[in-house]
Amino acid sequence: MTRFPWHEFCSTRQAMAAIFENIGIAMLMLALIFVSGLFMGWKFRRVHTPSRLHPNPMSSRNLLVYEIEPQWMNRRLMEASIHDFHAAGFLLAGYYSIPKLGGLLLAGFTFPDGSIFGSAYDNSLQNPSFDICIQYQDGTLLDISNSNELAFTNADQRPGKEFVFLKGASVAQALAEAHSRMAHKPIQRITPDRFRANFERNYSDDIEWKMKWGGVALDEGELVANSFAKCSRHRG
Repeated sequence: MTRFPWHEFCSTRQAMAAIFENIGIAMLMLALIFVSGLFMGWKFRRVHTPSRLHPNPMSSRNLLVYEIEPQWMNRRLMEASIHDFHAAGFLLAGYYSIPKLGGLLLAGFTFPDGSIFGSAYDNSLQNPSFDICIQYQDGTLLDISNSNELAFTNADQRPGKEFVFLKGASVAQALAEAHSRMAHKPIQRITPDRFRANFERNYSDDIEWKMKWGGVALDEGELVANSFAKCSRHRG
């Protein structure tokens, strides 16, 4: 009687199992490479072809719309902030709305010598806030904000733009902080007639940097809505 070659059968079975295991590992690696390729391709298109994400990116052209009699949403607080800017020695540079940013309203101010400028902001989703800024001739910017809602941090900003948050500070306190942090380098003088152009140029530089280092995949209204939503979560 012929004996069944069990040892040969077991060896063949082990060899087949090893082959299938190697095939499985190879397929898994190919799948990972495929998924990684798709992800890297998406990132490349997002960074290098923003126009495909946005046919009309967040242009600064005609960003600020001049308002003769702005309809403040938080009138009492805005009037108090405007009074504080005047009391601190600022000149009014005009009232503006920003339709691209959900109808945000602002009052612009500059110091008589143009060394410091600022804005008081009004919107329907949070209390008014303001910032006081110093612009330098090398393109760097110092921004002192009294916002209670940290929708943005220095990590979100282009290089050379520094944010300092003084939660709940008065205009006088923010102005004192700006003076204390003023760098010893040439200042870009911002007079009332140059406020609008300077504001729009800074906005354009911010968006250009964001488009270059990650793209803007949301339109203006969505971006601001998400920022305000984050503010609301901080308050809650």
